[in-house]
Amino acid sequence: MHLQQLGATDGGKATYLLASNGDLGLPATDRKLEASTETPTPDTNEGPGPVRRATDRIAPISADLVRRVALTGAECAEAIRTRRDELYRNSFPRFEPRFSRKCEHCGLETGRAADECPQCGGAMRDPDPAEKRAAKELFGSVNPEGQSLRDVAKRAEVDQWTVGVSVLVIRHEYYQASAGGALYREGEIYREEPTAIYRADPLTVRPVVADDGRIGGEWACPIHRDAGHDSPGLCPECGADRREVVAQETSGYGSKDGRRYLRNEILTWSYPHPRLRGWDGIAPAVHIWQKQAILDMMDRWGGMYFNSSNDRLPNKVYMVHTSNPDAFERAVQTARDEDDQYKQSVLTTALDPDSVEIDELDGMPDELLGQSQDIKSDFKSDIRQAFGISDIHDSDLEDAGGLNNEGLQLEVTDRSLASQMLDYRRGWLDTLMKRLGFTDWRIAFLPSREAQDADALQDNLRAAAFVKQAGGDAEIVDGELHVDDFEVELDESDD
Repeated sequence: MHLQQLGATDGGKATYLLASNGDLGLPATDRKLEASTETPTPDTNEGPGPVRRATDRIAPISADLVRRVALTGAECAEAIRTRRDELYRNSFPRFEPRFSRKCEHCGLETGRAADECPQCGGAMRDPDPAEKRAAKELFGSVNPEGQSLRDVAKRAEVDQWTVGVSVLVIRHEYYQASAGGALYREGEIYREEPTAIYRADPLTVRPVVADDGRIGGEWACPIHRDAGHDSPGLCPECGADRREVVAQETSGYGSKDGRRYLRNEILTWSYPHPRLRGWDGIAPAVHIWQKQAILDMMDRWGGMYFNSSNDRLPNKVYMVHTSNPDAFERAVQTARDEDDQYKQSVLTTALDPDSVEIDELDGMPDELLGQSQDIKSDFKSDIRQAFGISDIHDSDLEDAGGLNNEGLQLEVTDRSLASQMLDYRRGWLDTLMKRLGFTDWRIAFLPSREAQDADALQDNLRAAAFVKQAGGDAEIVDGELHVDDFEVELDESDD
């Protein structure tokens, strides 16, 4: 038995560890030190395994039907297209440096121009321009189909508003050691390279959720993915390390028969209503699908009214007086052959023994039944708002309220877009660059109109101050700089 001091003395006191072969010695102390616990993970009421999308669970109709209504309805489809095009209206992707200078020794990044690292004294370097050129070349064509990153991102953007979340698959090529050696054991994955980026259908590729509600809980070999396992380890077929599965391609609710995707292969984001920590979301189309369906039914009803070959005319009643069925059929056919049968409400024929008299009563009001323009206008406006689009974007100026209100609508939309751009820049776009190995540069958007206007105003203020200092007269009216003519005297030293 011996005593071992654990720490320095403090005020004449010290802590010692008693080691012995008895029950009161080191083993008992070790057991006490190794006991631990952790904060429980909140229960998501989802999993284990692939889970249904939030839109599918919350909507009164299936998520697939919600998407179909949104993409086939003119108002929803146009609002989604406008929102998407407004987001990607400028050059994308743009690249900006993550830092001004970076230490080659300790990796410290700084926004200041410095030649020596303030932390370790190492040499500082600029962002690598070769990395920027490589990123531009890669994002010009991210898959064998020749799609650019912009193409894939715009296609995936639609999924957020119709399903609730966007999903990208980053396809990798894995290189495996065929024989053991000093550096790698046999079967070990020693290199992996991303080779393509695809948009995935969120209703098919679903997140895998563990028993405790976190993403994952299932493991699979990168080479052999036919079966999932409930713990990590080595693949019995090739010896590769199993990796955690975060998504799986399914053919139905709870199905586990599809492809498995690893954490480095899946990229998701949800801006409108995120769920499951960004792996899922609720589509804005859930809130307005019924209004879109009503607008579609209004169009079909109006089309049926104006279709002269329709056997059933809405709200039309024929009052027939005849004892001759053949004459009746001829009279009806004659009425249908008219160029515009809706201009006359009563159709009659000559009164003779072989004729028939037909009274047509039109119950349709002057405004087509179910075609209230007020209802249509309100529904269309609600649909645009659900997707973050103002009425001004659809050239609906009936209730715009003048130029000031139009500008306010555009400003509100721009603020929403600016928030979305910031989330993307710090979220999935930043993650994408890091997964592809680009550490010196990040993807950014052009500033919103509001930011551009603020920059322009600052430039005008500086120019106005310079004019004043030079002896001229300048003023800013509605954001524009106006300068009166004045003479500038140059010093002899000026070129």
